[in-house]
Amino acid sequence: MQFLIDSSHGKPYHIIVIAFDTADISGAESLNAIGPRLVHRIPGSHIFPDLCIGHRIKMHCGLLMESQRLPLTVFLIEDRHACVYLMSSALQQLRNDIKLIVCGSATSWMINNLIRNRGGLHNRLTHHLIVKPFTLHECEEYFKAYHFGYSRKQIAECYMVMGGIPYYLSMMDKSKSLAQNIDQLFFADNAELKDEFNDLYRALFKKSADHIAVVTALATKGMGMTRQELVKASGGKDNGAFSTVLEELEQCGFIRLYEPFNTANKMTSDIRQKRNTLFQLVDFYTLFYFRFIKHNKYQNSSFWSSSQNSQLYHTWAGLSFEMLCLNHIDKIKHALGISGVQTLVCSWRSSNTEKGTQIDLLIDRKDETINICEMKFYKSEFEISKEYEEKLLEKLRIFTEETKTSKSLLLTLITSFGLKQNKHSDIVQKQIRSE
Repeated sequence: MQFLIDSSHGKPYHIIVIAFDTADISGAESLNAIGPRLVHRIPGSHIFPDLCIGHRIKMHCGLLMESQRLPLTVFLIEDRHACVYLMSSALQQLRNDIKLIVCGSATSWMINNLIRNRGGLHNRLTHHLIVKPFTLHECEEYFKAYHFGYSRKQIAECYMVMGGIPYYLSMMDKSKSLAQNIDQLFFADNAELKDEFNDLYRALFKKSADHIAVVTALATKGMGMTRQELVKASGGKDNGAFSTVLEELEQCGFIRLYEPFNTANKMTSDIRQKRNTLFQLVDFYTLFYFRFIKHNKYQNSSFWSSSQNSQLYHTWAGLSFEMLCLNHIDKIKHALGISGVQTLVCSWRSSNTEKGTQIDLLIDRKDETINICEMKFYKSEFEISKEYEEKLLEKLRIFTEETKTSKSLLLTLITSFGLKQNKHSDIVQKQIRSE
């Protein structure tokens, strides 16, 4: 995420770039190593690297304010509190020719200490840019630009593992198959991302053990947990500190909050305060880690390549494809022609535990219609059998009976290669391909 604080009022300005939170940079890529490269790329700039001590921050602030020549100054800071001090000091000089750009990857810290700052930065933010992962389409464009020969199914599978994170994609080798790349990155003896889970959470959260406990609990239940269930499963305490952990995980995109269908139409001003609100783990890499990496009992450096036709793979692919669809709900709404319709996206589970009926994705629309979404990740056209048709009809019957909804139900099939037409396929009113 990046934030732009602007006090130049349209006049020629001096630019200050502050980059901080460098916990993900290895020892060889220290701040002192990065600085010279930036100077080389930005003529006329000046770099102040490794500013971690208060008096050095003050000294460089003074030099900066006196300077009239440098068009660009870059501060690289490891100490986040020093970062806030530097920004406050720069803005308190009351100069109108300064633009201050702040860049950092710790989303929750940026929000709590910059956007919600109560000191010198209060109400000084004019723009912020959220840097999100690639969408599925953007991943396809990336692979085309770098001459990877992957099919759309393989690109979708890659997304289901890495979640469209450019940093992960940049490590892939176009001369290797997707399965070979996944093995090389996650399962080989010298895999570059073997310890990514712990490195990632420690870099983003100061007390990462609490955040890891929450995602560990959520990884055991695909549809999510209520707050009380999550407190019990994670071993936490139901207090303000736990609320902060949940909020930070949500801000960083690891979890989402939603309400199940039977309560979704009774929205309150704060969804977090509702007893039925569900917290769901939605980060692709974290889900992949818990399913395959954390307990990789096989210790096989070619684990992914040898698992392509296994039941373990097919089970994961089905669940992850559902998450991919959820992650692209705006695209699905566009394909359905309902982009302008107000909707609630939720799930539903039968209150009769013996039946075990559930719907993982519902799009409840303001136009008195509900899209009941079935999601199938398949290697070819999906074919509906007589047994599956009967299962779908029974699911719709139970849903109507238990929810007592009077809205129209549209059975919507989302697949990787489309629906094969046969005498049972007419049950589907709308189909979408993952393109």
